[in-house]
Amino acid sequence: DVMDSFAVRTLRDIAHMARLRGAETVIVGIQPDVAFAMVQLGLTLKGVVTVLDLEEGLAFLNRRTEERTAFETKPKKPSGRG
Repeated sequence: DVMDSFAVRTLRDIAHMARLRGAETVIVGIQPDVAFAMVQLGLTLKGVVTVLDLEEGLAFLNRRTEERTAFETKPKKPSGRG
């Protein structure tokens, strides 16, 4: 299995479009030999989160959701301006 520059660019573009719509993309399941070949060819998924498998992907998204929820519900400090 090979990941060529077109496939990498397509995945990156899809992730970027999803980000513009407010979604977060996590790519799961890239096999080690494919990842190694990508590195050797200088193909990167810059700005896109990649994890080993679906379980790790879901765990990552759950942590992200918890972080955002905690940030949004955190009480704001008074600015001291009046």
